[in-house]
Amino acid sequence: LPVEVVADPFGAALREASQCLSIARRIGHREWTALSLAVVGGVQRRCGKAQQALELHQEMLAISEEAGSTLWVAAALGRLGEDYAQLGDEQRAAGLLADAIKASGEALKFVLGPMLAAADLELRCGRATGALERARQLEQKAPQYEVFTINARCIQGEALALLGRSSEAETVLRQVIERSSSLDAVLPGWRAGLALSKLLRSSRRDTEAVSAAADA
Repeated sequence: LPVEVVADPFGAALREASQCLSIARRIGHREWTALSLAVVGGVQRRCGKAQQALELHQEMLAISEEAGSTLWVAAALGRLGEDYAQLGDEQRAAGLLADAIKASGEALKFVLGPMLAAADLELRCGRATGALERARQLEQKAPQYEVFTINARCIQGEALALLGRSSEAETVLRQVIERSSSLDAVLPGWRAGLALSKLLRSSRRDTEAVSAAADA
């Protein structure tokens, strides 16, 4: 459903995917079951329920391996990597994301998610240079996938801030906010707004920082 006509996109996604999961289980369709588990688990993780997401994605992996679908296995590995990252197990997350990237090969639709998550994990662990490099690689690899690239740009902005390159970071983060608004990409715009507020506050531009946080 178009974002502009849905007041609660996560709620709508959860309802639709849960209904799809119920139907897929009833008719025994393994690929549709795996797809539904991916979406339901993704919503759960984004809403802070990483443990529930982990359990759903473990089932997704088991079904994908049973079906012999290399790409769905890659997708499940990537989602598990994101779950473990949110749960704070960075080492396991890094291994799963690396496996997902390798298994995805040149299938852009499948490799971009784990690539983005791997860049974000580098940032989460304080490795700003690695995060910047990985995010730039993603942006160069698939410029046509704008929601992925705008998320990658946000990571670049945060990494530049961590490296002390404040002017560059501010420029990138403001670009992310503007482009996110035009794409209706709520999450990267929100994240970039909070990062911009933090950056402005560190530069003692308190009035602007408060405004950026309010907009976010």
